[in-house]
Amino acid sequence: MTRSSTRYGIDQDDKIAIVLKTPKGMLNTSVIDISENGTAVICDTELKAGAKVTLIVYLDDDVFEIEGGVVYSNEEKKDFRIGIRFKSMTESSQKTLASYLHNK
Repeated sequence: MTRSSTRYGIDQDDKIAIVLKTPKGMLNTSVIDISENGTAVICDTELKAGAKVTLIVYLDDDVFEIEGGVVYSNEEKKDFRIGIRFKSMTESSQKTLASYLHNK
């Protein structure tokens, strides 16, 4: 199934949260935007481009994991804006994410 690269901004009414599992431990994030191919988040810990991460995605009442890789990490004031490309997810997770995004 082809995934859309259309990015959707996240606002306070959206019920989505992402926690990153990294070699540095579990990191809480604030989601900036998301697509079927990746996400941009704010985190208080720098991750280097190329780092592998596991995203634990909390989406409404669903929880699932996605394997990803850091594309960029830019320092912004005291936090870091991190871009992550999704690399591997189950078909069920992909359908859940696509359904959520296309109903925004």
